[in-house]
Amino acid sequence: MLQCESKIQRMLMQATARAVETDPGPARLREIPYNYTSFSDREIVIRLLGPESWTALLALRAERRTGRSARMLYEVLGDIWVVQRNPYLQDDLIDNPRRRAALIEALHHRLREIEKRRTGYAGDSGQEPNASARAQFEARDAKVALLLSRAGAAVADFEREFEETIDLRRSVLRRLGRSTRRDNVQFDGLARVSHVTDATDWRVEYPFVVVSPDTEAEVADVVRDCIALGLTIIPRGGGTGYTGGAIPLTRRAAVVNTEKLDTLGDRIRGVATRVEEGIKVIITPGMLFEALGFRYFGPVNGHNVAKLVHLLRDVKNYPGPILVHVITQKGKGYKPAEDHIQRLHGVTPFDKVTGVATAKKSQGPPAYTAVFGKALVELAKKDPRVVGITAAMPDGTGLDQLQREMPDRFYDVGIAEQHGVTFAAGLATQGCKPVVAIYSTFLQRAFDQIIHDVALQHLHVTFVLDRAGLVGADGPTHHGVFDLAYLRMIPGMIIMSPADESELRNMLFTALEKNQGPVAIRYPRGNGVGVALDDAFASIPIGKGKTVRTGTDVALLTIGPLLHNALKAATELEKQGINAEVVNMRFVKPLDEDLLDSLGTRFSTIVTVEDNVVHGGFGSAVSEYFSAHKLLKPRVFLHGIPDRFIDHGTPDELFRELGLDPDGIAGFVRAALSGNRTSGEKKIRAIPV
Repeated sequence: MLQCESKIQRMLMQATARAVETDPGPARLREIPYNYTSFSDREIVIRLLGPESWTALLALRAERRTGRSARMLYEVLGDIWVVQRNPYLQDDLIDNPRRRAALIEALHHRLREIEKRRTGYAGDSGQEPNASARAQFEARDAKVALLLSRAGAAVADFEREFEETIDLRRSVLRRLGRSTRRDNVQFDGLARVSHVTDATDWRVEYPFVVVSPDTEAEVADVVRDCIALGLTIIPRGGGTGYTGGAIPLTRRAAVVNTEKLDTLGDRIRGVATRVEEGIKVIITPGMLFEALGFRYFGPVNGHNVAKLVHLLRDVKNYPGPILVHVITQKGKGYKPAEDHIQRLHGVTPFDKVTGVATAKKSQGPPAYTAVFGKALVELAKKDPRVVGITAAMPDGTGLDQLQREMPDRFYDVGIAEQHGVTFAAGLATQGCKPVVAIYSTFLQRAFDQIIHDVALQHLHVTFVLDRAGLVGADGPTHHGVFDLAYLRMIPGMIIMSPADESELRNMLFTALEKNQGPVAIRYPRGNGVGVALDDAFASIPIGKGKTVRTGTDVALLTIGPLLHNALKAATELEKQGINAEVVNMRFVKPLDEDLLDSLGTRFSTIVTVEDNVVHGGFGSAVSEYFSAHKLLKPRVFLHGIPDRFIDHGTPDELFRELGLDPDGIAGFVRAALSGNRTSGEKKIRAIPV
């Protein structure tokens, strides 16, 4: 028997080997985990070897000389049956070639043992068999030969299925990610696949299977939007099976059965094709994919693993590109997750019975996200032109407050950031003041729309970038460390970053008060610093910074909440005799040129601090300014995110690792003043520009 590492797999294989040890007729195979086989011995033998094989096997089992061979044959069939009915075990065997080879060899070994035992059926008594005994022996031998032949074919088919599945996984199985499914790039790729495989001709032998996953929540959102637009929705029979299977079979049958007919055959094939297309228009949602050259199967219940595996094996036999549409329910099987999909999207320690977080909520300052959401509601109540737009993240961006209080001014475009930006541009042309709240890292998807649909037309759209900077546990895919670089290059874009929650409120007010051009406000994930929040809003002069701490030896220019780390670093430096001036620049574009001119004449060393990539970020903007003004010759040192992707970690851990905590900033300043390219602390490099 194949030796499997996991307990469940060992149980599966051992259960199969012990099957059918008593009465072969009504006996059933042992029930194994997940109930992947509850068939009788008779059903298994008939399904694998054919109807007449069961009678032959019963006869062999009843005789003393052939009973052992019959049991060995049962073991072969049982192993094949268990693997065929258990997708988890199949996956393990596909991923582990050595185990798979060991199982195949074990099956062949049993068949060879049965073949060897055939030579001992006659002459056990040492005497020449009489005519009657010889006839009995030949009859038994014929049955054994028949069963061996069919069992060998079953093993060969079993082995071939594995090879086909491996080839399928290696070359043709693709998955549409939900985050970019509405992106034109994927539809363009799907269209190109149909041309590459020439899917319009069913005879082309090039299978290409695409799996398009959906959750019930996403489907529900689409249905809700369709109803809101007054569209009619045609039900598809519950959505638990797939509707695309019977139709291609019908057309294939029509083609195969009419190949020898001339004109009449062509007409029949044409009618079958038109009938297929007409039926699919009525009962399936896959006509878009059919138009792209894909054969559509769906929707499929993604929680029925056995059925899904069966379908994937089925569709791989069709030529040309295939699309399988799979529906799942988020949190399936765990009621708290089913009832509240947003709460358990990302989790902290929680009670497994109720699903409620067990960690006590901090009584500290409010989160930047909550401050923004509340401020937007206040401003929307004062100005009917203000609307909020998000891309499937109302809770994460704080727009859930606007959704609850003013649902007619709230729009969730789903995971379609490009559409959200273009939609905002359209609203801006009609006099609205759209506020597009999207995570910094996800706004990258809409870069083209920001330029062509908003900035080029100089439309008044406010972009609010939540999760800017280092976000912590979500890792490199979610760190918002590129926004300053990719937004700063766009003509007409105003970029600001608040140092605290009070500035966030006032910057949002300032952005909406401005009447022309795009504005971007970026702020980090997490709580604010605890400053007092005024009930009234105050306008901030565009492109004006503020000196927070005066000094004489070095100027620290900061953007965003890193101001507070810089102030702590200045306090530490003062103990060492270094008097640092700290400036909250507030705006990355436009820069406060008057303030920079003053700093350039007063300081020979300037250090910029940011939680964005250094290349093309805030520090680059400052150094570019001084480079363009030849009369100002300070040495500018850029401190920020290095030219690499940053791994997971809490913000404090990552700030410490990158030298953006107070100690790290102080060490960087000392290195800059000393002229050393590296300091002894944390290997901080101070690189002048």
